[in-house]
Amino acid sequence: MIPFPGTPLYQRLEQEGRLLYPAWWLDKHYSYNGLPFTPLGMEAEEVQALCVQTRRRFYSISNIMRRGFSTVNRADGFMFRNFFPINFMHRAEIGRRNHYPLGDAGWQGELLEV
Repeated sequence: MIPFPGTPLYQRLEQEGRLLYPAWWLDKHYSYNGLPFTPLGMEAEEVQALCVQTRRRFYSISNIMRRGFSTVNRADGFMFRNFFPINFMHRAEIGRRNHYPLGDAGWQGELLEV
């Protein structure tokens, strides 16, 4: 769950003082799979671990095969041909991107004003 600016979720978390970064998408301390807010009822690390665990289940071989051979994916040749490589790519990357920074740290251009 990512609170994007202008959404009711972002506004609610901002009002509750639970956003960790005023502009998480620009903050150098925010990283992939991180939480840009303080969750209620559990630690941020627990939420992150459960999200990765859920992605592992979603991209399990049995689930990829079940979804890949569903009617909606078999009905379109383009979809069927690309479904498996894309899903197996995501499967291989599930835990590898944890804590990677967003964007390119070496980029020196101007940021767009929001």
